[in-house]
Amino acid sequence: MARPDTGVRERLVSQSVTRVVDALAAANADALVVVGDRFDADLQYLARLGSFEARAAVVVTATEAVVCPPADPCSEQFTAPTTRFHETSKAAGIDRGVRPIDADDGAPVGERAAATITSLVGSNADVVVPRAVPHDAAVYLARAGHDVSSTAAVRDARVVKSPVEIDRLQATQSAAVTAMRAVFAILAACDVADASRSLRWQGDSLSADRLRREANSALARAGVDPAGNTAVRSPSTDDDALRAGEPIVVSLAPRGPAGYHGTLTRTVVVDGDGGWERRAHLAVESALAAGIETVDPGDPVSLLREEVAAEIGAYGFDPTLTDRTTGTTHAGGYGVGLARREQPAPDSSASLRPGTVLAVEASVRDPDHGAIRLRDLVVVRDSVVERLSECPTALASDRY
Repeated sequence: MARPDTGVRERLVSQSVTRVVDALAAANADALVVVGDRFDADLQYLARLGSFEARAAVVVTATEAVVCPPADPCSEQFTAPTTRFHETSKAAGIDRGVRPIDADDGAPVGERAAATITSLVGSNADVVVPRAVPHDAAVYLARAGHDVSSTAAVRDARVVKSPVEIDRLQATQSAAVTAMRAVFAILAACDVADASRSLRWQGDSLSADRLRREANSALARAGVDPAGNTAVRSPSTDDDALRAGEPIVVSLAPRGPAGYHGTLTRTVVVDGDGGWERRAHLAVESALAAGIETVDPGDPVSLLREEVAAEIGAYGFDPTLTDRTTGTTHAGGYGVGLARREQPAPDSSASLRPGTVLAVEASVRDPDHGAIRLRDLVVVRDSVVERLSECPTALASDRY
């Protein structure tokens, strides 16, 4: 799997730290501390450390950003990332540094973060941390005499993506589209058993689990990590063969080499005969298009969901249905980035700002027929909302 260019990492670190420094000034805080593992989106946003074991920390003040490596790092995994962080060019006068492990005799990372703050800004500092900071890290900060409060500064800074981040998201989404085409090529090549209507591919039964594994292989070939997010659903169970005439929902949410996610959901019916599936698909397809094409930059995020829901209702499906025993409909839009799902939330009243990247989704489910679901990744530009990567939305697998 390809690794992101070092120059790109440097630009991302500079931009991310500068945004948080601005937020610190606005909050009148002395320092921000983020403690987490390699999957912590806030930590990766600030430091771009890539893969590592255990937990690390980043301390940001008005003039300096310091990485505290794990207490027992694997040298091959962590030395290079921290060196890149240290060597990142200055932005707005902010120095980069790495606190050596031996400076604190191998103490836990939270304790070393507290010591870093004391050495940078003194004792009794006003420190802000994300709401999900590990409890022990908060205890170490308080024990060192610092006043600790929560902040959404990093989460909010991550909402608007830079051009570099959008490029990373687009690359991951393009890989998802490539994998989705491979999945539906398999479905288009299936044979249909006459009596059971079960699908067979390359001489064997095609179950949801087998198709999911093929989807993951396609994602890996495209250079992204399935990240455990791939799902294949149909009225048939995982152990049974998928069947012709039933809607098959394939959902992908891979993570790219730089940590940014894609998200893509499509529904197909092999050898279908129309009926409910066709009507539901028309509703969902039109709803997804309405959400993307009707909403403009500056509109509230929640308008995405409202437009999608209204279009579903226009096709005769009740957009308020939530009871799985009688049927459900769903409409929404939410942020995507270093986390599979992040701010803004679907019901947010915040304005759609240029640089925001969102998953837009629509679905209709019936207990007797299954589900029709579509999801795309879009970006808010200066004057338009558009898909990051094009992928057909057809109900027939041979249309991909």
